[in-house]
Amino acid sequence: MRKKKCFSLLLAVTMTISMAACGNGSEDASGSGSGGSSQDTQESQDSQESQDAQDTQTPAAENATYTWNTSASTLPAGWNPHTYQTADDAVYFDYTTDSLYSLFFNDELHPLEGREAFDGYVIVPSMAADFPVDVTEQVKASHPQFNIPESATSGYAWSVKLRDGLKWDDGTPITAQDFVDSLERCLRPELLNYRSSDYNRGTYAVVNAENYALAGNPVFQSFAEAGTTYADFIENGGTDDQVAVDMNGFWGVTGPDSRFNWGYITDDTMVRDPAVEEGQEEDYVSAKYLWDNYLGPDGSYAGTGYDLQFAGTISYPYEADYSFDNVGLFVSGDNELTFVYANALEGFYLMTYGMSTQYLVKSDLYDANLKETESASGSVWSSTYGTSMDTSVSYGPYKMSEFQADKLMHFIKNENWWGWDSDVYTYVDPQDGNTYHMYQTTDVDIQYVKEAATNKQMFLAGQLMSYGLQSEDFDQYRTSDYYYATPAETIYFLLFNGHEKVIKERENAADFDKNTTDLEMQMLESFRRACAVAIDRENFAATVSPQRQGGYAFVGNTYIYDPETCAYYRDTPQAKQALVDFYSIDLNDYNGDLDTAVAAITGYDPETAKDKFQEAYEEGIEKGYITDTDGDGKSDQTITMIYAMSDEVNDFYSKTLEYLNTSLNKAAEGTGLEGKILITPSAPVGNKWSDNLRNGVMDTQMAGWSGATLDPFGMADTWTDANKAYWGNWFDASKYDLTINLDGADITMSVRDWALCLNGEMKTAQDGKEYNFGYGQTSVDNRLNILAAIEKFMLTAYNCVPIMQNGSGSLLSQQVYYVVEEYNPMMKRGGIQYLKYNYNDAEWAEYVASQGGTLQY
Repeated sequence: MRKKKCFSLLLAVTMTISMAACGNGSEDASGSGSGGSSQDTQESQDSQESQDAQDTQTPAAENATYTWNTSASTLPAGWNPHTYQTADDAVYFDYTTDSLYSLFFNDELHPLEGREAFDGYVIVPSMAADFPVDVTEQVKASHPQFNIPESATSGYAWSVKLRDGLKWDDGTPITAQDFVDSLERCLRPELLNYRSSDYNRGTYAVVNAENYALAGNPVFQSFAEAGTTYADFIENGGTDDQVAVDMNGFWGVTGPDSRFNWGYITDDTMVRDPAVEEGQEEDYVSAKYLWDNYLGPDGSYAGTGYDLQFAGTISYPYEADYSFDNVGLFVSGDNELTFVYANALEGFYLMTYGMSTQYLVKSDLYDANLKETESASGSVWSSTYGTSMDTSVSYGPYKMSEFQADKLMHFIKNENWWGWDSDVYTYVDPQDGNTYHMYQTTDVDIQYVKEAATNKQMFLAGQLMSYGLQSEDFDQYRTSDYYYATPAETIYFLLFNGHEKVIKERENAADFDKNTTDLEMQMLESFRRACAVAIDRENFAATVSPQRQGGYAFVGNTYIYDPETCAYYRDTPQAKQALVDFYSIDLNDYNGDLDTAVAAITGYDPETAKDKFQEAYEEGIEKGYITDTDGDGKSDQTITMIYAMSDEVNDFYSKTLEYLNTSLNKAAEGTGLEGKILITPSAPVGNKWSDNLRNGVMDTQMAGWSGATLDPFGMADTWTDANKAYWGNWFDASKYDLTINLDGADITMSVRDWALCLNGEMKTAQDGKEYNFGYGQTSVDNRLNILAAIEKFMLTAYNCVPIMQNGSGSLLSQQVYYVVEEYNPMMKRGGIQYLKYNYNDAEWAEYVASQGGTLQY
């Protein structure tokens, strides 16, 4: 057995996700080069992979099996690559898909200049036969419909040859046309696929994909966006049957046509509001009801601004019969594809994010599982593709062999995957110098296990490959030879509710006691700033979740801004200065040394917290949010925030809530809010926790975002996009101006426009000039300056407070080891691709039995 030689803990690594469910399972990481951003729960991060190392390579026994046994607290109900929404749904793709290009650790077979073996990574053609070829000039001349800029000479169009011998798991060939047909189905306008936007919008959009995906579909535009009002619209010839309410944004429900979030104000079709108990007032609402009672001229919110933000008109700006022939993906030769992009791309970002082809589906099976249903509002399409073994396919290393809903998923080798018979997926072992094929694993078994205690029991019985340590486990196991600390890609924020309209509605409910309880105080910046400095972040992490550490920024430590050199955003002078400025650190106190100054940041200042809580009390009295009827200088009301729970309160959440309540109330001692702050858990709402936060029906969570490790610039879009940010329903980043000095010139535009400009969109600044600061359009220093300025602005907006940097600690089974011990933020420790076994399954069973059925770690 290989014994663990050394242990390196990379503490300088992070990103973003959410603490909506503290998880127990183990998730192994793949070395593919795909990108994206998604919302996730802390639970899935709690149990990241833990790796260990052991001693000699075990020869593969003939016909032996090597099973990666793992668990998950949530198993997917479906895995359609065009419709999945969460990381839980995406687990199927980890084992069954391939990509045009993959990431491998650098070694003798895959050298990287200037780097030690396994210290970096290289891009390797996988389903592609070779690297992409720039054909911008040729395509610009031959395909004018793509509107490649006349001045462009490179970066917009790329051709890729596919590898010979690509097959589906049933042995039928995969062709270039399959990729084109798959993208067409993903974008098909009548299907309204959730993942369509991955390919039709943003920095990596395929040209004209948006025009096709939205062809003939209605688009809601608020009166605010149009720069008009309902009265002006009617005066200029508009009619009520053209006016609609954004029912999701305003009320948190879908429209009467469930495909859309809006409804016409003349439509009295009732829609169920899941946030209201059935039988209670407003358990069902219609667009007409919301208009008549709230947003219309006679509604209670007329003239408040909400009538402009959540009411508007429906238009059809996209050509109804737009042809897919205009979309920038086509077969350009024998087994050859040509990609055309809306923005210029090259290098790493082109081959990872730009050429992500997870939309690949087997068209005949896909079509067989489409169903059209007629409804009062028209045809509604649904799909059962990727919901069972019979409706699923594989084109990766493994294929599904068994699936039982809410019980298990099992995968075996896909013998038709081209990689098994190729020397591409090989590496040179850093210990013995021999060459081995990747993917020694023959089977993958995922069991549904909800409780951490059950995971632990199964792990110690040799039934699981890893166990994500809970806080109570650390004293016993953190010195184990099999313990691994793994930095994670998340900053968790303490969120605040600013949805004034919904907060007032909640306070006006019949069962709400305004004499004892307040929800409005959390909207005050003074209250939020008090909360921000009342929490000792490092102590919080050590108390609640020892594998994590304090969080201080919007962008975590693991974000890489330069994938060629693996350079971290947080290590740049711009990122450091943003934190020094926000936390009011005087560099003179640290001899001008940014590193020392940043290291000194704690974010904890109980005296300032006390002052701010008193300031909030006085402001709350003035605004009428709270009262002091007996004149004792204390609030009559308890400021209450509902913590959105995805599941029942467990040990982690008990500790979290106890720590937060204790810290906030301790800091408020001696103020008008002494003993008057309460964060209390909601009833479990499952995956609706994030919707409830956005819609203002719940108040707080320790939450964030995950994804796009190599694109920290893309996170600025998430923070400022009303459809993505938790605070999108009450904080409009387009209403705030930001001035940044670039190359000696001050440039002013809205925060939202800066974020869009940073991500490749042309925007006009207040000086009347157009700017595009996207990838390759300006210097890297300028892009870092912009991101740091937006990050600092978002910190000062106090929609949330960064509290904790995610991370995990776990044990790895004695049955296996990873070739790579050092953690890499992109490659992790190589995942199942670089996993090796000390025992095959039969040998492992014998070994566990010899230990009495319980293993020691």
